[in-house]
Amino acid sequence: MRRELEGDPLKILKPYLGHWDVPDEGDLVLTIDKIYEDEVKNQHGTEIKPIIYFMEPDAKPMILNKTNRDSITELHGRRTKSNNWHGKKIALYAAQESKSADGFALRIRPYMPKSNEIICEECGAVITDQVIDGVKRSAKAIAANGITRFNKELCWDCYQRAKAEKAERVGVE
Repeated sequence: MRRELEGDPLKILKPYLGHWDVPDEGDLVLTIDKIYEDEVKNQHGTEIKPIIYFMEPDAKPMILNKTNRDSITELHGRRTKSNNWHGKKIALYAAQESKSADGFALRIRPYMPKSNEIICEECGAVITDQVIDGVKRSAKAIAANGITRFNKELCWDCYQRAKAEKAERVGVE
């Protein structure tokens, strides 16, 4: 089936994040999920590169170069295990870069993004206030409850799912 592509070709056709994916009106704030090594095709052939995957469902993965790796390390600590970055937010921006073919590069801000949103570590959704049994619970309280019971910040739906799975496991044993 043939269909016309609409929008910026770089945003549509490129499989990895680039400076062209940053919105004109500000930074692109994403939450790190996992980092894997994978084969990446480029002008030099095929290379093994670290790739960051994000919790936001529509976010493209990002090839992690040395500059951006160093920025995340400075921002979130000099730990030897990158899996400690899970759930950490980064703010990406398009920086002028003289070495780049088009004059720009994707870079990470040297500070934590300003946001009061709490992100569910299971599904990546924003945790929101809820009315539970007639009582309003704040997003912060819901996330704290997830940490207490399951060692991670969970939205109400993921908390309920985890609770049911735990009850099912306990009932089976």
